[in-house]
Amino acid sequence: MNSTMRSRRYTTILLTAMLLLPSTLAHGTLYPLALPAMVSRSDFIVVGTVKKIVVEKEKTDTRPLPGARVTISVNQLIKGNLPRAIEINTDPDFMEEAIFAQHEHTLLFLQRTRTGYAVVQGFMGKIPITKGIAGPVHLIQQPEQIPVEKLLAEINAILKGEPKRP
Repeated sequence: MNSTMRSRRYTTILLTAMLLLPSTLAHGTLYPLALPAMVSRSDFIVVGTVKKIVVEKEKTDTRPLPGARVTISVNQLIKGNLPRAIEINTDPDFMEEAIFAQHEHTLLFLQRTRTGYAVVQGFMGKIPITKGIAGPVHLIQQPEQIPVEKLLAEINAILKGEPKRP
């Protein structure tokens, strides 16, 4: 990645962070993180497939996203212990919430909540996987798209306390 592309990417991340600031005040800290911070904030990290989406609150003029209960089939457990299927509850009033699609294959950074599980850092904690490529990745110091095996190796190295490999 040349310096112009890197500069453009960091500018995009900075602008995204600035746009997210108003909702951050209401919902806590939401800004792009580096991979080690994302791993640290997560109770669970999984690769899974969206099996079912049940819309519980419809989208309205004042609610930009629908509230949904999303059933994820856990294909690979990277951090923590979870059953083979989990439910994620999305917050329809949180504009930066992760949005799911039926049968989508994704890497998820999750936290336990009172009502089940939630994606860490909204949409930034959900990384779609298509044909072995993870992306878009909304993390600092990561390429926008990366082979999923390389990303998983970096996560495992962080979990083991090993330095990042080039």
